[in-house]
Formats: sequence, structure tokens, C-alpha cells
Amino acid sequence: MMFSRWTVPAGVALTCALGFAPYARANTQPPAPSCSALTKTYHIRAVEPYKVADHVVPTDETNPKLRGVSFQVAAQPGLTRQWLRRSLEEKLASGACNLGVSDLKVDVQPAGDAFQVHLTTPDERAARDLLKNVQQLAR
Repeated sequence: MMFSRWTVPAGVALTCALGFAPYARANTQPPAPSCSALTKTYHIRAVEPYKVADHVVPTDETNPKLRGVSFQVAAQPGLTRQWLRRSLEEKLASGACNLGVSDLKVDVQPAGDAFQVHLTTPDERAARDLLKNVQQLAR
């Protein structure tokens, strides 16, 4: 039996089309938000969109753009804003906290009996996804 040079590639293509296509389609869905490292340790409350005003030069008007999410984390004994920021950065970088968006900037500010956390991204579409995902986690 003789094989042409097209036999193997066609067979491989057919195997890939039949065997791996369902897997490929299944992985096109965005990952579900998961950040049990955050939600088990800290109580998330007051989730809001984080908008930044862009100034339009000729008219000096502001045009707020969605850049991420802002939420509060209840203060706990011994918890500092530096520790919270560093902890969130580590969880995001390691993948232990998957919010469906990469390249996030973390900022934490004191807010009375809580800390105000801002997770931001330069991409407005990613910011919408981030807001939706953190809202799901806070439920």
C-alpha cells in the first residue's frame, strides 16, 4: 500500500476536525470569574464602576470612560492597605484570582471602616468584563 504525500496531512486534518473541534469550541467561552482567595478572606461590598474623566482639549469638557471596578473591603484587625494591595497583586499575578482580565492595576485607599479597592485596565471593553465579573463575585 502506497501513501501519497497528502494522505497523512488529510488524515491528521480529519482527526483534528473530528476529535478536537468540540474541545476547541468549549474553550472559546471566557473563564468564569473565580477569586475564592479574595472572597473567602475579605468581605466585598459596594461594587461600583470606576470611571476616569478624559478631557476634550478644544472644549475642555470631561468625557468619563469606564476603566475598571471599585469596591470596598471591610477593615479587619491587622489589615493594612499595603498588605491588601500586595495580597491582591500576588493573587492576580499567580492566577489564584481569575477575574477574566489580565494586566490589572491595583490601588487601595482607606475609606473609614473599610478599604476602597480600585482594579483598573486601560481597555474599556476589558473594564466592562471586569466590572461584571467582580459584581458576580460579590453576590
